[in-house]
Amino acid sequence: MPKVSFSMKATLADLSIQVGFLCLTRNTILDNGEWYARETVRLCMHPLAHWFAWNFYRLLYEPLPETQGRELALEWLMAHDMAYVGDGFLWPPLRIHSDGARVTLNLYRTQVPNPDPVRYTNTASVILPIRVVENQILRFLKTCDTRLMDLGIKDSPFQAVYRELDFEPWLVTLDKRKKRKLRPMVNRPLSRVEPESHHEISE
Repeated sequence: MPKVSFSMKATLADLSIQVGFLCLTRNTILDNGEWYARETVRLCMHPLAHWFAWNFYRLLYEPLPETQGRELALEWLMAHDMAYVGDGFLWPPLRIHSDGARVTLNLYRTQVPNPDPVRYTNTASVILPIRVVENQILRFLKTCDTRLMDLGIKDSPFQAVYRELDFEPWLVTLDKRKKRKLRPMVNRPLSRVEPESHHEISE
C-alpha cells in the first residue's frame, strides 16, 4: 500500500477514461472473495497528472518505434505506457503514441497471470485527432491543478512541471520545419512524492 502525501490524498478520485461508448478503464475488483465489474477505478490523480505533464509533447508527437521484433525500450514505455505511472497504484495498461496527425490509444491485456485485486478487462485500439487528445489532457491537468490550488497546494511535483508547459498554438499544428524545433523531453522517473472527487477523461 503506497504511502500517501497530502497532494496525493487531495486528488484521490474515481478515474474513468471514455471514448464514445467505449470504456478504457473497465475492470473487475476482488472484494470479499467476489469479483465485481466497474467502469471506474479508485486512484490518486497526482501521479497521473505528473506523468501527463512531464510527457505531454512525447505523447502527442512521438511515434511507436520500429523494433524489428525486439521488445520496446523501457525508456519509451515509461513515457508512453500508463501502466508505468507507478507510485504503488494499478494503472490501466494504456499505450499512447502519435503519427504526427493522430494519436493512437492502445489498451492491451497483460499476457502473464495477474494476482492483483484489480484487473482491467477491455482491449481496444482507438485513433483520435491530436487536438482531441490534447484538449482532454489539458482539461484533466487543469482540473488537478485547480483541486490542489483550492486546498492551498501550489508547489507539488506535478504543478512544477505543469507551470513549465508551453501551450503555444503552433505546437498543435506543427509543420516539418517547426517539428525540428520540438525536442522530446528525456524521460526521468517521476519524483517520488509520498504517495474526493470524480475525474473523467472522455472524448
